[in-house]
Amino acid sequence: MAGGRFSNWVQRELKPGDTIEVMPPQGRFFVPVEPGSRRHYLGLAGGSGITPILSIMKTVLAREPGSRFTLIYGNRSLRSTMFKEEIEDLKNSYMSRLVLQNVFSDEQTDS
Repeated sequence: MAGGRFSNWVQRELKPGDTIEVMPPQGRFFVPVEPGSRRHYLGLAGGSGITPILSIMKTVLAREPGSRFTLIYGNRSLRSTMFKEEIEDLKNSYMSRLVLQNVFSDEQTDS
């Protein structure tokens, strides 16, 4: 990330074989799935923040056949979009139940 303190430090300072200590994930991402429910979920994600949202989205679409999901996903560019193919596959599998809106900060788009 341009100007990122940690990413720049990693590039400058870490060498092969170095180790760093990290904390375990702190987030608690959970959606109570109810197969008979007819809900409309909204997921907002940016960059790597898609990881827990993608898991929730896949679970909801697979296990709540009456529910819909709208995902608004921000990235710098289409090329830098994480899990692009997996998300497109989900969109193709659940065309009537999944709405995907990509937002790119470094690209011009028609929408």
